[in-house]
Amino acid sequence: MILLSAILSAFGNDKVVFYGWDVVDYYYRLFKNFYDGYSWQVRVSYALVVFCTFLMFVLFWFFFFRVRRRLSKKKKYREIKNRYAEAFREVLLEVEPLMPSQVEEICKADRERFAKFNPELFVHLLTEIRQELQEVIFLPNLQVLSQVCGVVDYLEFNLLKGRKVFASVQYVTMLNIRISEGRLANYVNYRNIVIRHMARMGYMISTDMEPYRFLTDDLNEPMAAWRRMMMHQLLGWLHACEKRMPNLLTLVDRVEDPNTAAFVIEEIAYWGSEEERRNLNLFFMDERFECRSAAFKAVAMLRDSDQEKNMMETYEAQPETLRREIMRAVYAVGSGHKECVEFFSNTYHTTASKETREVALTCLYDYSEESRRLFEHLRFENNAKDRTLIDQIDSFNLLNQIRNYN
Repeated sequence: MILLSAILSAFGNDKVVFYGWDVVDYYYRLFKNFYDGYSWQVRVSYALVVFCTFLMFVLFWFFFFRVRRRLSKKKKYREIKNRYAEAFREVLLEVEPLMPSQVEEICKADRERFAKFNPELFVHLLTEIRQELQEVIFLPNLQVLSQVCGVVDYLEFNLLKGRKVFASVQYVTMLNIRISEGRLANYVNYRNIVIRHMARMGYMISTDMEPYRFLTDDLNEPMAAWRRMMMHQLLGWLHACEKRMPNLLTLVDRVEDPNTAAFVIEEIAYWGSEEERRNLNLFFMDERFECRSAAFKAVAMLRDSDQEKNMMETYEAQPETLRREIMRAVYAVGSGHKECVEFFSNTYHTTASKETREVALTCLYDYSEESRRLFEHLRFENNAKDRTLIDQIDSFNLLNQIRNYN
């Protein structure tokens, strides 16, 4: 009553006042009466024009707001990059572990100062610097720097609230940041396969209780190229941190896909223990040809002369493609033993495959001085067709030497 009296005193007793839904009803009736004489087609067309005009105005406003926000974000990122990029590099390139107070001293900013900026910008800055330092597997002060500038808290908060989940677990895995394993608990069995795999790799980084709990299950699922690269980088980080590595040798038998099993065998050459490397010969006669090939490549990468003889002994039992892999592996080991030269020579004389003969001649060409003399001797003991092949190998190797010299 008091409000109504105030309205009547303001507008007078002879004025009509609308409020609440009466306002909506007034304009609806005004619009209806104004176009009541037109056909429904005209009214619908006019309504569509009005609706589209209003929609275009709303979309333009959202577009303007989004562009303005993106430009503002870029401006702030340039600001923190100019202010902290060099200090971050100095911290990350420091070999000795630093305390949080030392990091704050180098950056000339404490946690309160960092908290004034959007932590997502620091995530982008750390990612950019990490890409520049990609040849360094382990950066000992990345974790403490991430804690000081608020990146760890930001990623944990996103995972707790379910915001930007994919980006958050991706940053955890790419930067090798340890976060609370409880924050990953909801995502290690997530319905999205990409997020699930990322979360499980982050789990391997963040926990010491049972880090390889999901490793066998992950390896038994289809593996894209990016997962193999990420897994290789992750195992390298774990090895550089001197953490206990998984038993790769036993994993091979528990992996069903032969290509994934071959990937695990090749990883033994990089991160496997000495015992695992010595037992690569167990896969020389594996029923999966992919595993045989991976074992030969692993021996070649390790240049393990102790397993040369075992490889050559399995030569006759291998298909033609794996025979060539054995020759390349023996050549890569480069022990220079006389048995290896005889192996190349016998292969050249006995094989029916032209491609295998080419590989044998290529190995003979510059394996050792003795093999080179034998290569030249073969030039004159063969028929014209074989001499042509030898001349081609000779010319190809000379061309490679000239290119390498320049």
